[in-house]
Amino acid sequence: MSNKINWFPGHMKRALDLIQANLKKTNIVLEILDARAPISSKNPLIEKIIKNSKKDKIILLNKSDLVQEREILKWKGHFEILGNNVIITNIYKKRIRNQIIYNIKKIANVKKIKNYKEKIKVLVIGVPNVGKSSIINLLVGKKSTSVANKPGHTKNIQIVKVNEEINIFDMPGILWHNLENQDTAKKLAILDMIKNEIIDNTELALYLLKEMHTNNKNKLLEQYNITSTDSLKILEEFGRKRGFINKKYKIDLDRASKILIKEYREGKFGKIILDVKCHNNNK
Repeated sequence: MSNKINWFPGHMKRALDLIQANLKKTNIVLEILDARAPISSKNPLIEKIIKNSKKDKIILLNKSDLVQEREILKWKGHFEILGNNVIITNIYKKRIRNQIIYNIKKIANVKKIKNYKEKIKVLVIGVPNVGKSSIINLLVGKKSTSVANKPGHTKNIQIVKVNEEINIFDMPGILWHNLENQDTAKKLAILDMIKNEIIDNTELALYLLKEMHTNNKNKLLEQYNITSTDSLKILEEFGRKRGFINKKYKIDLDRASKILIKEYREGKFGKIILDVKCHNNNK
Protein backbone atom coordinates (compact mmCIF):
# COMPACT_ATOMS: atom_id res chain seq x y z
CA MET A 1 0.00 0.00 0.00
CA SER A 2 1.14 3.53 -0.73
CA ASN A 3 -0.10 4.75 2.65
CA LYS A 4 0.41 2.79 5.83
CA ILE A 5 -2.80 1.67 7.51
CA ASN A 6 -3.16 2.85 11.09
CA TRP A 7 -6.52 2.71 12.83
CA PHE A 8 -7.01 3.30 16.54
CA PRO A 9 -10.10 5.45 17.31
CA GLY A 10 -10.25 7.15 20.72
CA HIS A 11 -12.98 4.83 21.98
CA MET A 12 -10.65 1.87 21.40
CA LYS A 13 -8.06 3.33 23.79
CA ARG A 14 -10.81 3.61 26.40
CA ALA A 15 -11.86 0.03 25.64
CA LEU A 16 -8.32 -1.23 26.24
CA ASP A 17 -8.33 0.43 29.66
CA LEU A 18 -11.73 -1.15 30.32
CA ILE A 19 -10.39 -4.62 29.52
CA GLN A 20 -7.43 -4.15 31.86
CA ALA A 21 -9.73 -3.10 34.70
CA ASN A 22 -12.25 -5.92 34.22
CA LEU A 23 -9.63 -8.61 33.75
CA LYS A 24 -9.01 -8.33 37.49
CA LYS A 25 -12.68 -9.06 38.21
CA THR A 26 -12.97 -12.15 36.00
CA ASN A 27 -11.70 -15.74 36.21
CA ILE A 28 -11.43 -16.98 32.63
CA VAL A 29 -10.81 -15.32 29.25
CA LEU A 30 -12.76 -16.38 26.16
CA GLU A 31 -10.88 -15.12 23.08
CA ILE A 32 -12.69 -15.24 19.75
CA LEU A 33 -10.59 -15.41 16.57
CA ASP A 34 -11.67 -15.54 12.93
CA ALA A 35 -10.78 -19.00 11.59
CA ARG A 36 -9.88 -17.43 8.22
CA ALA A 37 -7.16 -15.34 9.89
CA PRO A 38 -6.32 -16.75 13.34
CA ILE A 39 -3.13 -14.72 13.79
CA SER A 40 -4.20 -11.56 11.98
CA SER A 41 -7.37 -11.35 14.11
CA LYS A 42 -5.39 -11.81 17.34
CA ASN A 43 -4.75 -8.53 19.15
CA PRO A 44 -1.13 -8.48 20.45
CA LEU A 45 -1.91 -5.70 22.95
CA ILE A 46 -4.59 -7.78 24.65
CA GLU A 47 -2.45 -10.91 24.37
CA LYS A 48 0.27 -9.23 26.41
CA ILE A 49 -2.22 -8.08 29.07
CA ILE A 50 -3.73 -11.57 29.42
CA LYS A 51 -0.33 -13.24 29.57
CA ASN A 52 0.73 -10.94 32.40
CA SER A 53 -2.51 -11.64 34.28
CA LYS A 54 -1.92 -15.42 34.09
CA LYS A 55 -5.65 -16.01 33.55
CA ASP A 56 -6.79 -19.26 31.95
CA LYS A 57 -7.91 -18.77 28.36
CA ILE A 58 -10.18 -20.56 25.92
CA ILE A 59 -9.71 -19.74 22.22
CA LEU A 60 -12.67 -20.02 19.87
CA LEU A 61 -11.72 -20.42 16.20
CA ASN A 62 -14.96 -18.91 14.92
CA LYS A 63 -16.63 -18.97 11.48
CA SER A 64 -15.02 -22.36 10.89
CA ASP A 65 -17.63 -23.16 8.23
CA LEU A 66 -15.72 -20.78 5.92
CA VAL A 67 -12.38 -22.64 6.20
CA GLN A 68 -11.20 -26.06 5.06
CA GLU A 69 -11.05 -28.51 7.95
CA ARG A 70 -7.39 -29.45 7.44
CA GLU A 71 -6.36 -25.79 7.70
CA ILE A 72 -8.29 -25.07 10.87
CA LEU A 73 -7.02 -28.25 12.53
CA LYS A 74 -3.44 -27.03 11.95
CA TRP A 75 -4.24 -23.82 13.78
CA LYS A 76 -6.03 -25.66 16.57
CA GLY A 77 -2.91 -27.77 17.12
CA HIS A 78 -0.71 -24.67 16.98
CA PHE A 79 -2.59 -22.88 19.76
CA GLU A 80 -2.88 -26.04 21.86
CA ILE A 81 0.90 -26.50 21.77
CA LEU A 82 1.12 -22.99 23.25
CA GLY A 83 -1.00 -24.16 26.19
CA ASN A 84 -4.44 -22.91 25.17
CA ASN A 85 -7.82 -24.61 25.33
CA VAL A 86 -9.16 -24.42 21.76
CA ILE A 87 -12.68 -24.94 20.38
CA ILE A 88 -13.56 -24.84 16.67
CA THR A 89 -16.85 -22.97 16.38
CA ASN A 90 -19.53 -21.63 14.12
CA ILE A 91 -22.93 -20.49 15.36
CA TYR A 92 -24.77 -22.98 13.10
CA LYS A 93 -23.04 -26.05 14.51
CA LYS A 94 -25.02 -28.18 16.96
CA ARG A 95 -23.83 -28.60 20.54
CA ILE A 96 -21.30 -25.75 20.31
CA ARG A 97 -23.01 -23.95 23.20
CA ASN A 98 -22.73 -27.01 25.43
CA GLN A 99 -19.10 -27.52 24.43
CA ILE A 100 -18.11 -23.97 25.36
CA ILE A 101 -19.96 -24.08 28.70
CA TYR A 102 -18.45 -27.49 29.47
CA ASN A 103 -14.92 -26.14 28.93
CA ILE A 104 -15.59 -23.09 31.10
CA LYS A 105 -16.85 -25.28 33.94
CA LYS A 106 -13.96 -27.70 33.50
CA ILE A 107 -11.39 -24.95 33.99
CA ALA A 108 -13.36 -23.53 36.92
CA ASN A 109 -13.41 -26.92 38.64
CA VAL A 110 -9.71 -27.58 38.09
CA LYS A 111 -8.75 -24.12 39.33
CA LYS A 112 -11.37 -24.22 42.11
CA ILE A 113 -12.64 -20.85 40.92
CA LYS A 114 -16.30 -21.26 41.80
CA ASN A 115 -17.71 -21.59 45.27
CA TYR A 116 -21.35 -21.77 46.29
CA LYS A 117 -21.59 -17.96 46.62
CA GLU A 118 -19.90 -16.79 43.42
CA LYS A 119 -20.49 -17.19 39.71
CA ILE A 120 -17.80 -18.00 37.17
CA LYS A 121 -16.93 -14.70 35.50
CA VAL A 122 -15.81 -14.95 31.87
CA LEU A 123 -14.18 -12.06 29.99
CA VAL A 124 -15.06 -12.27 26.28
CA ILE A 125 -12.68 -10.53 23.87
CA GLY A 126 -12.16 -10.27 20.12
CA VAL A 127 -11.42 -7.73 17.41
CA PRO A 128 -14.36 -5.92 15.74
CA ASN A 129 -16.66 -8.08 13.59
CA VAL A 130 -15.11 -11.39 14.69
CA GLY A 131 -18.55 -12.73 15.68
CA LYS A 132 -18.36 -12.00 19.39
CA SER A 133 -21.96 -10.82 19.83
CA SER A 134 -23.31 -13.81 17.90
CA ILE A 135 -21.35 -16.22 20.13
CA ILE A 136 -22.65 -14.50 23.27
CA ASN A 137 -26.22 -14.67 21.98
CA LEU A 138 -25.69 -18.38 21.31
CA LEU A 139 -24.45 -18.94 24.87
CA VAL A 140 -27.29 -17.00 26.44
CA GLY A 141 -29.87 -18.69 24.24
CA LYS A 142 -31.50 -15.45 23.17
CA LYS A 143 -30.58 -12.08 21.72
CA SER A 144 -28.72 -10.36 24.53
CA THR A 145 -26.36 -8.08 22.64
CA SER A 146 -26.99 -6.01 19.53
CA VAL A 147 -25.27 -7.29 16.40
CA ALA A 148 -24.15 -4.76 13.79
CA ASN A 149 -22.07 -5.19 10.66
CA LYS A 150 -19.85 -2.31 11.69
CA PRO A 151 -16.29 -2.50 13.09
CA GLY A 152 -16.06 -1.19 16.65
CA HIS A 153 -19.82 -1.56 17.24
CA THR A 154 -19.79 -2.42 20.98
CA LYS A 155 -18.17 0.44 22.92
CA ASN A 156 -19.10 -0.34 26.52
CA ILE A 157 -18.92 -3.37 28.79
CA GLN A 158 -22.03 -5.53 29.04
CA ILE A 159 -22.44 -8.14 31.78
CA VAL A 160 -24.67 -10.98 30.61
CA LYS A 161 -26.05 -13.97 32.51
CA VAL A 162 -25.49 -17.28 30.71
CA ASN A 163 -27.00 -19.46 33.44
CA GLU A 164 -27.04 -19.71 37.24
CA GLU A 165 -23.31 -20.47 37.27
CA ILE A 166 -21.77 -18.23 34.60
CA ASN A 167 -21.72 -14.50 33.87
CA ILE A 168 -20.11 -13.08 30.75
CA PHE A 169 -18.28 -9.75 30.63
CA ASP A 170 -18.66 -8.63 27.01
CA MET A 171 -15.76 -6.35 26.12
CA PRO A 172 -15.67 -3.90 23.17
CA GLY A 173 -13.81 -5.17 20.12
CA ILE A 174 -10.53 -3.32 19.69
CA LEU A 175 -7.57 -3.27 17.30
CA TRP A 176 -4.00 -2.26 18.05
CA HIS A 177 -2.88 1.27 17.30
CA ASN A 178 -0.02 0.57 14.90
CA LEU A 179 -0.63 -2.02 12.21
CA GLU A 180 3.01 -2.41 11.22
CA ASN A 181 2.41 -5.53 9.16
CA GLN A 182 0.46 -4.30 6.16
CA ASP A 183 -0.50 -7.84 5.14
CA THR A 184 -2.25 -8.14 8.50
CA ALA A 185 -3.94 -4.78 7.96
CA LYS A 186 -5.24 -5.82 4.54
CA LYS A 187 -6.55 -9.12 5.86
CA LEU A 188 -8.40 -7.31 8.64
CA ALA A 189 -9.92 -4.96 6.07
CA ILE A 190 -10.97 -7.85 3.82
CA LEU A 191 -12.72 -9.44 6.81
CA ASP A 192 -14.47 -6.13 7.62
CA MET A 193 -12.58 -5.60 10.87
CA ILE A 194 -11.26 -2.23 9.70
CA LYS A 195 -13.51 0.39 8.14
CA ASN A 196 -13.50 0.10 4.35
CA GLU A 197 -13.38 3.87 3.91
CA ILE A 198 -9.72 4.08 4.92
CA ILE A 199 -8.48 1.63 2.27
CA ASP A 200 -8.56 1.60 -1.54
CA ASN A 201 -11.02 -1.12 -2.56
CA THR A 202 -9.24 -2.05 -5.78
CA GLU A 203 -5.89 -2.50 -4.06
CA LEU A 204 -7.61 -4.61 -1.43
CA ALA A 205 -9.33 -6.78 -4.04
CA LEU A 206 -6.05 -7.33 -5.89
CA TYR A 207 -4.43 -8.42 -2.64
CA LEU A 208 -7.32 -10.80 -1.98
CA LEU A 209 -6.99 -12.32 -5.45
CA LYS A 210 -3.27 -12.86 -4.82
CA GLU A 211 -4.07 -14.63 -1.55
CA MET A 212 -6.76 -16.69 -3.24
CA HIS A 213 -4.26 -17.72 -5.88
CA THR A 214 -1.86 -19.08 -3.25
CA ASN A 215 -4.74 -21.05 -1.75
CA ASN A 216 -7.57 -21.92 -4.09
CA LYS A 217 -9.43 -19.53 -6.34
CA ASN A 218 -10.37 -22.16 -8.89
CA LYS A 219 -14.04 -21.81 -7.97
CA LEU A 220 -13.97 -18.12 -8.90
CA LEU A 221 -12.15 -18.78 -12.18
CA GLU A 222 -14.46 -21.65 -13.09
CA GLN A 223 -17.61 -19.78 -12.08
CA TYR A 224 -16.82 -16.89 -14.42
CA ASN A 225 -14.86 -18.85 -17.03
CA ILE A 226 -11.70 -16.79 -16.49
CA THR A 227 -8.43 -18.16 -17.86
CA SER A 228 -5.98 -15.43 -16.81
CA THR A 229 -3.80 -15.79 -13.70
CA ASP A 230 -3.07 -12.05 -13.45
CA SER A 231 -4.98 -10.49 -10.55
CA LEU A 232 -5.85 -7.23 -12.34
CA LYS A 233 -7.09 -9.06 -15.45
CA ILE A 234 -9.14 -11.41 -13.26
CA LEU A 235 -10.73 -8.43 -11.50
CA GLU A 236 -11.46 -6.72 -14.83
CA GLU A 237 -13.01 -9.87 -16.26
CA PHE A 238 -15.05 -10.39 -13.10
CA GLY A 239 -16.36 -6.82 -13.38
CA ARG A 240 -17.13 -7.16 -17.09
CA LYS A 241 -19.05 -10.42 -16.66
CA ARG A 242 -21.02 -8.98 -13.76
CA GLY A 243 -21.94 -5.96 -15.86
CA PHE A 244 -20.13 -3.38 -13.74
CA ILE A 245 -19.64 -0.76 -16.48
CA ASN A 246 -19.42 2.96 -15.70
CA LYS A 247 -20.77 5.93 -17.68
CA LYS A 248 -17.60 6.05 -19.76
CA TYR A 249 -18.22 2.42 -20.81
CA LYS A 250 -15.24 1.24 -18.81
CA ILE A 251 -15.17 -1.48 -16.18
CA ASP A 252 -16.06 -0.06 -12.76
CA LEU A 253 -13.15 -1.54 -10.81
CA ASP A 254 -14.22 0.00 -7.51
CA ARG A 255 -17.66 -1.61 -7.69
CA ALA A 256 -16.21 -4.91 -8.88
CA SER A 257 -13.75 -4.82 -5.99
CA LYS A 258 -16.45 -4.18 -3.38
CA ILE A 259 -18.58 -7.06 -4.66
CA LEU A 260 -15.62 -9.43 -4.90
CA ILE A 261 -14.65 -8.74 -1.27
CA LYS A 262 -18.27 -8.99 -0.09
CA GLU A 263 -18.78 -12.35 -1.79
CA TYR A 264 -15.50 -13.69 -0.42
CA ARG A 265 -16.73 -12.83 3.08
CA GLU A 266 -19.89 -14.78 2.34
CA GLY A 267 -17.89 -17.84 1.26
CA LYS A 268 -19.10 -17.78 -2.34
CA PHE A 269 -15.66 -18.64 -3.76
CA GLY A 270 -15.02 -21.63 -1.54
CA LYS A 271 -13.39 -22.19 1.85
CA ILE A 272 -10.30 -20.00 1.63
CA ILE A 273 -8.04 -19.16 4.58
CA LEU A 274 -5.95 -15.97 4.62
CA ASP A 275 -3.47 -16.92 7.36
CA VAL A 276 -1.83 -20.02 5.91
CA LYS A 277 1.30 -20.36 8.02
CA CYS A 278 1.23 -21.01 11.76
CA HIS A 279 3.51 -18.50 13.46
CA ASN A 280 3.67 -16.62 16.73
CA ASN A 281 4.20 -13.05 15.70
CA ASN A 282 3.08 -10.38 13.27
CA LYS A 283 6.48 -9.42 11.98
